[in-house]
Amino acid sequence: MDGYHVDPEVLRTASGAIAKAIGKADKLELEKISEDASAFGDDSVSGALAGFCSTWELASGILQQRSASAGEALDGAADAYVEEDRRAKMPEPEPSPQPSPTPGPQGGS
Repeated sequence: MDGYHVDPEVLRTASGAIAKAIGKADKLELEKISEDASAFGDDSVSGALAGFCSTWELASGILQQRSASAGEALDGAADAYVEEDRRAKMPEPEPSPQPSPTPGPQGGS
């Protein structure tokens, strides 16, 4: 293809950065904060904090799943570019010899 160049290693680096960010999100543990929500004040504050933490824990899980899918897609694209480059650099195969045409029936009765 003409008009642009893709470096597969850049795609893989981006995929690795996504994986690293996802790993950091694992350490948030918002659910643990909400387990002791009563330590943060009255019941309404505790309930609000528990709801907040639960919601964001769920959202974080969804974001992690989608991010992991994006990282896998980047790795797949990098592999596809490498394979296409490999194919493009392969020499064209020589045409195989074709059998000579067989003569058809001659004349008629």
